[in-house]
Amino acid sequence: MALSEPQHKVEAAVIVVIDFGTTFCGYAFMFTSYPTSIYTAIGEEREPSCVLLNQDKNFNAFGKQAFPKYTELEQEEHQSYYFFHHFKMKLYESEKLITRNDSPRSNWKRSGRLAVMKGAVIMGMKPRNIVQRRAQFTYGFSNSELFLEEEHPKQLKFNLNGETLGEGVFDKLIERGQLLQYQQESSRKFYDTFKQPQIKQIIWHISLWRSYKPGPRYCFLKEDFCDEVGTISMQPPPDGWPDVVHGKRKLIVGETEFTIKVIIKETGEETTAIIDFL
Repeated sequence: MALSEPQHKVEAAVIVVIDFGTTFCGYAFMFTSYPTSIYTAIGEEREPSCVLLNQDKNFNAFGKQAFPKYTELEQEEHQSYYFFHHFKMKLYESEKLITRNDSPRSNWKRSGRLAVMKGAVIMGMKPRNIVQRRAQFTYGFSNSELFLEEEHPKQLKFNLNGETLGEGVFDKLIERGQLLQYQQESSRKFYDTFKQPQIKQIIWHISLWRSYKPGPRYCFLKEDFCDEVGTISMQPPPDGWPDVVHGKRKLIVGETEFTIKVIIKETGEETTAIIDFL
């Protein structure tokens, strides 16, 4: 016996699309009475992909509200609350997800891609329409400095060129909540030593990190909630790195991306990388 179609169809007044991303969640919507007008949430209007649950595993907060609430908890309360972020890939791995082609999840994915594409077109038609924005993360380079027993964690201690250093020190350039201008530039001078023959031909890596916290101290400690954003890899000169290398690291704000520049004084070489920060 075939099922008959309903005699009356209910037309939706609003179409809403939600895109759960690894780092951020975006959304788009339009009123069906105005199909040519699509509102897309981009930049600061997006929500971080993080959620906070109470001790009983019930919902507490999501997105921009979740992390501040979690950080304001007392130290002993951290163990009883549940904070999750960057959980998108875990959702894909779950065997409990519906995977049939006609599932709501499949329909959501198709609609989401169309909405994201329309949002990208709108962005491209209005270049430099974002003049200012507030940083949603604290950004800085991972740095090594002389190890101080009374200051640096022991697990970050290592020896190089006869010196005892602490690795993964967060060298802050931009603080969470700071107002950023288009083409704003932050820079740091640095130097490094390559006195031992076995390290003169190594590939030199300089990495940019971010954190939800306004003042993270170390890139590699869990309590500072740091993630690596990107890395610049620099090849040594044909004759190897000089014994001492001086340079400058720059972080330049674009519309939706950072430009990282590393300039080596001794060789004059300039290395550039572009990293999306939305």
